Amino acid sequence: MLLGETSAFAVLLTLLVVGFVGFFVVVVGSVIRAVTCAFRTLGRAFFGAGHPDPGVPVNTLVGCPNTRCGYLNPPQARYCARCGSRLRG
Repeated sequence: MLLGETSAFAVLLTLLVVGFVGFFVVVVGSVIRAVTCAFRTLGRAFFGAGHPDPGVPVNTLVGCPNTRCGYLNPPQARYCARCGSRLRG
């Protein structure tokens, strides 16, 4: 009888440990994603939305219509190089 109780306890303990590990993996992943997003947003706020090609004159660049992106694309582009939004109708 003791062997059955020990194996049930081991199974429950294993499930508990796996559950905690899975929970912490999800939490750490979420924190890393939030910090990355915050740094990306701060970088765009301080250094500008787009990094245009230096060979193309700035007055010919097409801005992305997505307000969260704003990337400056070359004039021949049909889709935004950063977010993939359609640039022309």
